[in-house]
Amino acid sequence: MHNTNKNSCERKVFSERDKLLLISLVDSYKHILENKKTDATNVEKKNGAWKEITDLYNANDVCPRTDKQLRKLWENLKQRNEKKFNSNWRWTTSEK
Repeated sequence: MHNTNKNSCERKVFSERDKLLLISLVDSYKHILENKKTDATNVEKKNGAWKEITDLYNANDVCPRTDKQLRKLWENLKQRNEKKFNSNWRWTTSEK
């Protein structure tokens, strides 16, 4: 018998609220996360930023997620919705 509590959120789809929460948290760290440099110092800063984002995200009333899950969601949001982000990283809900 497996523990359903442990796995209850692993496959849960992100809600619109979850996505908006992540977007608002990433906005505070965009200067670190979108830095093109890949040296050891910047990679460490990016990993630290994702750890903090994950901690802040999980502190809300949401299904707990890992930094890997949140990073993947962020990459997917950027890739699929480039037109929904304006230059100030504000999420827009209307289609242009």
